[in-house]
Amino acid sequence: MRLIMIFWLVFIPNLSHSFQFPYEDFEVKRIYKIDDGRTIVVESRPRGNTIWQVNKQSSKLERIADIWNFIDLAQSCERIPENNIYFAHNLEYWFNGGTNIDYQTIRIFSLNNPKPYNDNYLGITPSMNYAKEWCTFYKPYNIKEK
Repeated sequence: MRLIMIFWLVFIPNLSHSFQFPYEDFEVKRIYKIDDGRTIVVESRPRGNTIWQVNKQSSKLERIADIWNFIDLAQSCERIPENNIYFAHNLEYWFNGGTNIDYQTIRIFSLNNPKPYNDNYLGITPSMNYAKEWCTFYKPYNIKEK
């Protein structure tokens, strides 16, 4: 049993990632390795998610964008002209206050978009099941369970 624990403590952290988190309480939601060689890390925060990419030279994370609720990352989708796109909810406020958090629109954004919002999305989908019919998704190698 001790041998297993020693192996786990010594080798498993080194296999999990080869980059530095920007701060101590960083909480990983998902990690993807995408076709262009980049490693994409999605951070779970109390008020949303941050999408990061790993700088290959420094092994540090570089912020790509902040989003209310990251859902998944796709390699491509039919009828969407860009590759490396993600599905997410954005928190939308009504003009006099309040928000609709029960039935949010799933929007599609470019991974290269630093400020995803309701005026610069690539498309919308009624559900992720519908999107899975038309898109090729990356398989994350680290998923935070709810």
